[in-house]
Amino acid sequence: MLKTEVTLRTPTDMALHLAEKCKRRRLFERLSRKTLARLSDVPEETIKRFEQSGRISLESLLKIAFALNALVPFGPLFDLPPARSMADLEKMTEKPLPQRGRR
Repeated sequence: MLKTEVTLRTPTDMALHLAEKCKRRRLFERLSRKTLARLSDVPEETIKRFEQSGRISLESLLKIAFALNALVPFGPLFDLPPARSMADLEKMTEKPLPQRGRR
């Protein structure tokens, strides 16, 4: 599998990168925007806007990912980082995470 190094500096860069990858996946699957809209229950115009500008709601993005069988990579998105030391491990098992942030 070919891996490319991607340097993304801003959320806008990431949105455009994801939009391009989504479009490539859609075309790889030989789907028109209209067909993807039907499969994902996301309006065709929303898909077009996403592919051109990177702008989309999270719900619509997840619906499209599901329709393209690409939802699994979203699962670990906000996982806690792995422990890098015994102190980190102790901190993670010591007490539960707070329900709210402090600031």
